Amino acid sequence: AKWEKNEIVKCQITIDYNDGVTPKKIIQGEAGIRFMKPTTPTRDGYEFVGWTTVKGGKTAEYTMGTLDDAENGVTLYTVWAPIA
Repeated sequence: AKWEKNEIVKCQITIDYNDGVTPKKIIQGEAGIRFMKPTTPTRDGYEFVGWTTVKGGKTAEYTMGTLDDAENGVTLYTVWAPIA
């Protein structure tokens, strides 16, 4: 039998908090393994909705529950809804 070394495929996504204050966060993991979830973002006067791949987007494509489905190398922008 011939043994081959399995190459670990690294993946990463970038979280842009889209609040003008918080630095971007890079989350890394291995392909096929769940990403370490960031803490739920908070912002005075706003409610966290989720993330979008569109800068300035208003519709969340990802939530904490679907973050693992994000593609490798993507930047996700936080979507905020003003609290009435």
